[in-house]
This record gives sequence, structure tokens and C-alpha cells, in this order.
Amino acid sequence: MEVNSPFGGKVLILGGDFCQVLPVIPKGTKVELLDACIVNSPLWRYIKILHLTQNMRFINDQQFSEYIRRIGDGIEPFAIDDLIKVPSSMAIPWEGDHSIAQLIEQVFTDLQNHAYNARYMVDRALLTPINEDVDKLNEKIITQFPGEEQKLYSFDQVEDDTQHLYQQDFLNSISPRGLPLHILRLKKGAPIMLLRNIDSKVGLCNGTRLLCRGCFNNVIDAEILTGQYAGTRVFLPRIPLKTT
Repeated sequence: MEVNSPFGGKVLILGGDFCQVLPVIPKGTKVELLDACIVNSPLWRYIKILHLTQNMRFINDQQFSEYIRRIGDGIEPFAIDDLIKVPSSMAIPWEGDHSIAQLIEQVFTDLQNHAYNARYMVDRALLTPINEDVDKLNEKIITQFPGEEQKLYSFDQVEDDTQHLYQQDFLNSISPRGLPLHILRLKKGAPIMLLRNIDSKVGLCNGTRLLCRGCFNNVIDAEILTGQYAGTRVFLPRIPLKTT
């Protein structure tokens, strides 16, 4: 822009909540994460802050909204060190597999009678930060859906492995980041998530939630659950996925 001004004199809009979303630094310490935040940048003095004050996500649950706000503002009392005690109304005491079964029942109440209900699936989700826990939960929940389970298998290979150094059994046993498991277990009515951008014009993007309506050897019949294309029936073919 031939102008000695931040961002070439252009107006730049930055969105986000620094209390909840920090820069990602692989294996970085807390100090490094905070140091990389824009509030510690020389550019911060040029920024005008506009606050969003109405929490639309929790507009129907004011008590939870205020709880989240106190955590974000750093005024929620600590239990030990930096740990915050979750209210008993939001927690299930840990008693091994029984607690996991109770969690599934609390979220997916009466699953047998709602397995094909798209609205029921849209309103429910289980989140966990570790992929290993995701796989365990998926395995437990899929058994509770009615109907026959179908298994789809991946074909794994290593690029430029002309010597065939990597055995197929070994490749099938690993699950790199961003790739699904070797065996995909599905039942009609089970919610699934797309892991690749296929066709954005019809809503098939990475992260799109769908409902399995049918399963065949090389294609999945599915219904889009969210967004402007909710209710649209689509076919998901076998697709190549590549990890770094």
C-alpha cells in the first residue's frame, strides 16, 4: 500500500474472546501462549475494542451463562491452584464404566425410540478433548442403536513405499490425527461427521454433521443435520484422506 501504517492503513476486524481462545503453540508453556497473544503485540495500541454483551448461545440458561462469564473474567473461585470446581448439578461422580453409561443415558435419553429422529440428534452431542475417548464413546453408543451394525474398512498405504516396508496390519492399527479408524462401524440413524470438503455448494464441508440413512460397500446414504442444507439427502463415496 506504500503507507507506513499497521496493515497498510486498511481496517482489519479481529474476532474472538481472548479469555477462552488463545494462540496455539505446539507443546508451548502458558507463558509462551500468553506472550503470543495479540494483547502483548505492539499493534494492540492501535486496536479499538467493541464488546458483544448479549450471550446468544446461552440466552435460555442465564445461570450457566453467568457461570461461563465468571470463568472468562477470572473471578470464579478456585478449588485448588488453577482448578475450578464444576457445580454438582453439571457433574456425574466418577465410578468407572457406570459413570460413562450414566453420561450416555443423560445425553441420549431413550435412544432406542429416537434413533431415526434428526431433530433429536441435532440437539445432543458428547465432547471430549482426546481422540481415544471419542473412539471409546462411539463404540459404546453405536451398540445402543437398533438394527444391524455394518462395518466399513479402510485401505491404508504409505506413499513411495516401493519396498513395502510397512505391513498392512500395522497401518490398519494406527490412527493418525485427522484420519478415521480403520474400521468404521455404522448403523441406520447414527450421527456421523464429515472429515473432508467434498462439495461446499450442497453443504458437504469438513465438520458437517449428518445422519446415516443407509450404508453400502462404497457409499453412505446420509442426511445433513445442520445449516441451510439441513434435511438434504446426500451420498458420501469412498474418498482419499491424507495425513501430514
